[in-house]
Amino acid sequence: MSLVAISILASISGSALPFLFRYLSLDPTLMSTPLIATAVDVVGILIYFNLARVILKL
Repeated sequence: MSLVAISILASISGSALPFLFRYLSLDPTLMSTPLIATAVDVVGILIYFNLARVILKL
């Protein structure tokens, strides 16, 4: 369940960032790309570790 919540949160925040940056008069493409890439990396690592924990029964 937490993996689904993390994925949904990352999707929503990734979708909202361009609108936030446009509101702040910043270029959405230059500002959101590094943040979205970082969020995807963090979510991927969390999914990997949670899956490993389930498989190894830790």
